[in-house]
Amino acid sequence: MSPSEHKDFVAHEPDSIMPALMTWSVKVQTRPAGAWDIAMALLVLPGIAALANGLYEDHFALPGHGAKSVLFSSIFGVVWLLIVGYMWLMVVRRKTVHHYGIHPRNGWHLHLLAVPQHGRLILDLLRTGVPLLSLVLVLGNPPLAWLLAPPVAAILLGPRSWLGLDIDTHTQISAPWSSYQQVLIDRQNNRVVASHSDLGDGFEAHLPEHLLDSYLNTLRSLLPDNALFVHNR
Repeated sequence: MSPSEHKDFVAHEPDSIMPALMTWSVKVQTRPAGAWDIAMALLVLPGIAALANGLYEDHFALPGHGAKSVLFSSIFGVVWLLIVGYMWLMVVRRKTVHHYGIHPRNGWHLHLLAVPQHGRLILDLLRTGVPLLSLVLVLGNPPLAWLLAPPVAAILLGPRSWLGLDIDTHTQISAPWSSYQQVLIDRQNNRVVASHSDLGDGFEAHLPEHLLDSYLNTLRSLLPDNALFVHNR
């Protein structure tokens, strides 16, 4: 058993009048980020190239070198890097906070996105500042319109959940433990799914590594004696 990391967290479930056998909180990566990190790193490259080229043209290019680049300017590079950096941190690398409580009769699970306190301010600034700055750039260099249209549309039209700012709390109450017949154990990801006859439908729990065995022992004491514990290989 382990005390919750959030002392003021209240159990919102039918069995809350019974003492909790286990409570814990954990942050989990919302999605596998390996391939996404590579994609975002590649998206950073145009911004770095534009910024470097713009700085070179502004400070090091010889007089009479020729007209400055329309697309690869320092201002465009900064805007591009700000947009991609925000998407990388708030969308690709975002995490979900999970709160769990295990009671003698059933369990509860609340989860929500881990959004920093300044997240709303960042979104508001992006939705106001990026379109205005893009408009100024487009008025000065019309060809930029095609290049800036996708990121600006994402900022203005993207749903809050896609931008990483969906802070709604989602709740799951497990069925009585006596109804579960199978448990899928995924040690690689510290994940345990207690289910009925179908392993894909049940009560899913993410755990800190040091609580995994304690949780399994607790489930063995609560589930029917004939419940099957399966290790995911």
